[in-house]
Amino acid sequence: MLAGGEETIVAATFLRITGEAPGSIFLILQKEEAEELSYYLTGKKVDIAEGTFDELAGSALQELGNILAGSYLSALSDFTSINMQPSVPSLAVDMAGAVMSSGLIEISQAGDYAIVIDTIMEENEGNLSSAATGQFFLFPDPDAFIKIFEALGVELP
Repeated sequence: MLAGGEETIVAATFLRITGEAPGSIFLILQKEEAEELSYYLTGKKVDIAEGTFDELAGSALQELGNILAGSYLSALSDFTSINMQPSVPSLAVDMAGAVMSSGLIEISQAGDYAIVIDTIMEENEGNLSSAATGQFFLFPDPDAFIKIFEALGVELP
């Protein structure tokens, strides 16, 4: 529901996390946000639901997810002293439920927990301001979840 509901069309960047706390990470952008960011990055109008985005637009959204995921994982790694690295990203456009399910099935993991990071990308130029929002879903593998929360000092039941 945090990504707009399981039938909401989204653009999702998926990365596998390797290192001491393996898992999966998704950057989920709702249709309008993905189209706005793609236009901002490439200068081309796209309609992701119609599949009218080209390789450049897809690559731009993948790279955006890669940069943001790398930044978040670097900060989490520094904060917890746990070594984590992202894989090469992949991009999917589909319903939110389908994208996340297929990403979790791909790694044969299903868990009850996720770390969710609401993300706002904002630009201020003179008196004009624009912002796009998205969500990061970090799904640590079961053993990694315990390791991350212990490093953060969170007591688990």
